[in-house]
This record gives sequence, structure tokens and C-alpha cells, in this order.
Amino acid sequence: MEHVRLQGKKSTEGSITTYQIPKQFMIDHLGKKLTTSTPPALIDTGVNANFIWGYAETVTDEFGSEVEEFHIWTNVKASAPKGSTTTDESSATPKEIEIPCTASPNNFILDSDKKPVSEIVWRDTDKGVVRAKFDKLFASSTPMKLIDFINEALGTTAIVPGG
Repeated sequence: MEHVRLQGKKSTEGSITTYQIPKQFMIDHLGKKLTTSTPPALIDTGVNANFIWGYAETVTDEFGSEVEEFHIWTNVKASAPKGSTTTDESSATPKEIEIPCTASPNNFILDSDKKPVSEIVWRDTDKGVVRAKFDKLFASSTPMKLIDFINEALGTTAIVPGG
């Protein structure tokens, strides 16, 4: 997420900036639905489903070393995208699309005190322990499940609310 600002007690607002939005993301998370026309059109009568969003960035630690830091937002709701492009007589710049998002606590991802988690920041070691776990999410054979990655970050096993 870019341009993150805190608002209220347990809500964080920001945006995802991209040049393309996959059709399936629009259907799953932006409330779009495909019509039965040929070719199909996207209309705005679908359901907005929340999602988990994460990214990695290189940061400098307190000792001046560069390390990777993984940010995981556990309950993100996206709003309608906004776009802008500029052209002049000789060229056009690609259209940047901004997807406003709000992250809030996820009642299904709980810490050791059974409190809902909004954000996880997991700083890697110099041995790349977190990166290795992250890469397992995308392994071609037996990929790690996202919930297992999150539970490892939390230092817990799966906690089921009410269980």
C-alpha cells in the first residue's frame, strides 16, 4: 500500500497503484460481475470481497544493513479505482490506476491474546529465513498455504475464533 495514513482507532487507509488490474481481481474484490453477452462485459453489481494484501521492501536496519521487510495486511477492502493519464502531441504516459483501500482487523486471524490482527510486519534475518518461507507460497510443488505463513509470522498455530 502506498500513502498509508492512520485514521480512527483500528482502520488504516491507503492505496494500491498499478498499471493493470486483472479481470479476476475486479470480479473477486472490486464488485464487478461478468454479463453473458458476447464478448462479456463487466458490470458493477457483483460482491466486494475482502482480501489479504502483502508486499516486501528493502529497509535499512538500526545497524545500517539492508534487510527485507514483509508487510501483510490481513483484511483489506478495495474501493472503485481512480485513474489518470497525461498526453502531449509527441507521447503518452501509461495510465496509473489507484485502488483506494481500507485495512481493518481480521476476526479470523488472531494473535496469541486472541485479538484480531490488521497488519503484520515481519523483518527478515541476514540468512533470509522469512524470504525462504515467502518463496514457499509460490513453490511449484507443495506450496505453503497463506494461513500457515501468517501463523508462522504470528508464532502461533491456527486459532479458530470461538474454538
